[in-house]
Amino acid sequence: MEALWKCIPNAGRNRFGQTPVLTDLLHRHCVFLPCKHFCMHRFGGNLGSLILWQRNLHPDAGITDAETPDTSLKLAVFCTAPAIRSVTANLISEIIGTFVLVFVAGAIFAKAVAKEGPAAGLGPYLVGCLVWAIGLSLGGTTGYAINPARDLGPRIAHAVLPISGKGKSDWGYAGIPVFGPLIGATIASVLIRLVHL
Repeated sequence: MEALWKCIPNAGRNRFGQTPVLTDLLHRHCVFLPCKHFCMHRFGGNLGSLILWQRNLHPDAGITDAETPDTSLKLAVFCTAPAIRSVTANLISEIIGTFVLVFVAGAIFAKAVAKEGPAAGLGPYLVGCLVWAIGLSLGGTTGYAINPARDLGPRIAHAVLPISGKGKSDWGYAGIPVFGPLIGATIASVLIRLVHL
């Protein structure tokens, strides 16, 4: 959904995820653009979940959403869940993952690191590698949302879609992948300002 949004001229302005939107708000004190992007991310998360759910239904072939009896697997298609449920440990994991994402991505594009920035096309590749590395190193504990849009929109979609035998949407955990990334992005943004990246 983010890629589709980027196709609209001047709409995306190189923002992948909610955490750069929060960083913009903290750095530029601009409210309109972050609010617009926040709403688009919510919409994109919900729409993406709906599209994937519909894609996986094949009534002509006799395949329905009732094929998977395990309710936790149905939920895992939509949102993250911790391997071990510990509010403190899960929150810290999300904070660290998002901090690393925002701080290192900020360094990749910082004029203090390279006056012209990375070579054309290299920056997004490096950020993609960074997200992959965060997933490999920190993703095992919580599924690494590192972006509120990655979890909240799809969780809402899971709650409202008529999926047979879906179980609960685990709203007791929903705050961790929302507030953890917001805290991590805030800490990274403050540190980026302090070190003048």
